[in-house]
Amino acid sequence: MFNGYSHRFVHIKSSDMFEMYFLLAFRALGFSMMGVFLPLFLFIEKGFAFDQVVLFYTLMSIAFVISCLLALKAISKYGVKFSIVVSYFILIGSFIMLFFIDYLNGYYWFIGFFQGLSFGLFWIAFHIDAALHIPKKNSGKYSGLISFSSVVGAVIGPIIGALVIIFFSFEILFIISLVLFIISFLPLMFSKNIFIKTNFNFKQMFNHDHFKYFFGYFAQGIRYTVAGIFWPIFVFLILGSYISLGWLTT
Repeated sequence: MFNGYSHRFVHIKSSDMFEMYFLLAFRALGFSMMGVFLPLFLFIEKGFAFDQVVLFYTLMSIAFVISCLLALKAISKYGVKFSIVVSYFILIGSFIMLFFIDYLNGYYWFIGFFQGLSFGLFWIAFHIDAALHIPKKNSGKYSGLISFSSVVGAVIGPIIGALVIIFFSFEILFIISLVLFIISFLPLMFSKNIFIKTNFNFKQMFNHDHFKYFFGYFAQGIRYTVAGIFWPIFVFLILGSYISLGWLTT
């Protein structure tokens, strides 16, 4: 038993850790290049009302919760790799839909919903994969390297994204992000799958022992919501510049 999971097989190799670093670095770069600008793409470039933008991200959050539950079932039956692969196909599909957002009319929120589905399928699988592969003796070192891999991409991404928008367009930015996602995904194709059995029960979500974590995660959710939606729009309306927003985010 491993934190509620029983694993069938785990192969710990340096290549497995490199795969995690590589994946997170390019994934973080792709998201940081466009993540802070996506609310502006909807609100400024496409003219969606503010409440429509909020609906977009609200449905993304709901889909994330749903996909977290689905991920546990998928990983148990098909493995960690399957969940991550499916998450990438859904994510890439949602970005392709951005190019046709003008034709979606009232169904633009499908994009946010599909992105939320991809996030849950990815992060549940990734955390299980990392927990099973990181040696306990050096867990601090490897956890730090994993965090560093994502931070490097996240730091330089916003200013690069701003420059791409200024000199080219949002469409080119989305294409670059898509390419980065595909690159981050490549090492996964050569890795071995991991299967686990989960003892998760939906009733466990309402276990009183878990309530002590509620407010911490709730506050974290508010922070991410403000930083991901309200803050970019607020800053842009004041400064009126993608470059300024990119520098501030960096």
